[in-house]
Amino acid sequence: MKTKRKMSRVKYPNICRDAVRLGVHRVHLYQVLDGRRESASLRRRYRALRQKKAA
Repeated sequence: MKTKRKMSRVKYPNICRDAVRLGVHRVHLYQVLDGRRESASLRRRYRALRQKKAA
């Protein structure tokens, strides 16, 4: 019997690549974005990186 896989939703697309560009670990960036850790400077740098990509 085959089991069905649940489709998961990607919460933060390209988080691995963004973490490398910001010089942090993926888990740390995820925790900051999810609100489990605080890092105002990382959040600011991430926002700037996302805006640069959008432009």
